[in-house]
Amino acid sequence: MTRIIPYLFALIISLHPTCGLCSYLIQLKNGAQILTKHYWEKNGQIRFYYGEGIVGFDRDSVHEVIESALPVFEKNPEEPKAPLIPEPVEKKKTPPAKVEKSESDAVKKHKKEKNTLIKRYRRAKRRLYQAEKRRDPAGKKKAKRQMQQVVKKMSELTDRVKSESNGRIPGWW
Repeated sequence: MTRIIPYLFALIISLHPTCGLCSYLIQLKNGAQILTKHYWEKNGQIRFYYGEGIVGFDRDSVHEVIESALPVFEKNPEEPKAPLIPEPVEKKKTPPAKVEKSESDAVKKHKKEKNTLIKRYRRAKRRLYQAEKRRDPAGKKKAKRQMQQVVKKMSELTDRVKSESNGRIPGWW
């Protein structure tokens, strides 16, 4: 009987609605919102888990963090996750720019670079999963570092494309 008590206690706690559904909505000053299960503040940054890694934003760029009842859904590990690049919410609607019929060399170059970065990210992610299976901490660390480098390069590429398109992300992106 005494062996069953801890299991019953765990079952009761897990069935309590606030325990399983507790999440946090991080609202950035640029209008982006991120839903996460857990967050913490460290060295002037708000940090949280995203996918298989940890993401941090400067405290100055975070508007507020509020508790939410929205569930946080995890993606299937086999599905590739897009890198976190929050986009600001646009306040006003503007008519879409005219689309050229033929792609310029710059557009082709940017598309090719983006596809290359996506492939590199997926390879690094596969390496991470394999390292987790093998319980290889050095391999996990290396794969995470590679994923972070790719995300950084993707962010730089996005900024470059955005600046070349008058501050907007074009439709082909």
